[in-house]
Amino acid sequence: MPRRERGARYRFRLFTKSAVFRLQAQDLTDVYGWDINARQVAFEPNEQRRVSLSLAVDF
Repeated sequence: MPRRERGARYRFRLFTKSAVFRLQAQDLTDVYGWDINARQVAFEPNEQRRVSLSLAVDF
């Protein structure tokens, strides 16, 4: 099963400034595997499931 990654964003006004929430989810299926690092000629394990939320405000 391939790795699944999803994201969403929500733009809004915070007081008088433009703002955006960003939600990102990586490896939703929690698939274990290996990636090839071509620069170091090495195998590295896939990253684990991760969810992040951020807020950015223009000022």
